[in-house]
Amino acid sequence: EARAHEFVLEFANRLMSEVELWSEYGLTQDLGAGVVDVRNWYVESPEDVAGLIRQALRHVPAERLVLNPDCGLRRQARWVGVEKLKALAASITSDASPAASTSMLRSMRDKI
Repeated sequence: EARAHEFVLEFANRLMSEVELWSEYGLTQDLGAGVVDVRNWYVESPEDVAGLIRQALRHVPAERLVLNPDCGLRRQARWVGVEKLKALAASITSDASPAASTSMLRSMRDKI
């Protein structure tokens, strides 16, 4: 049992390997899931990122899923980091409100 409200873990560079453990262990904390790989200069498309998000949604409820890069972008060229973050944002919605994002995540989950 961990005394934490959220875990932030890298998944993108592992193609979401072991995300299924979240539901298997019945964890109740929020999951900050890395859905953008920061270890390479490949700029994911919004569709690439959305596919990883859908995989996470099979195991984490939308209201407990937080999306982020695998780790910091400090080792990336600024233009690469910006493009990766744009892909992350575009994979969800253009409306940045939390309610809209949760709604969009639920919609993505329902299409699985």
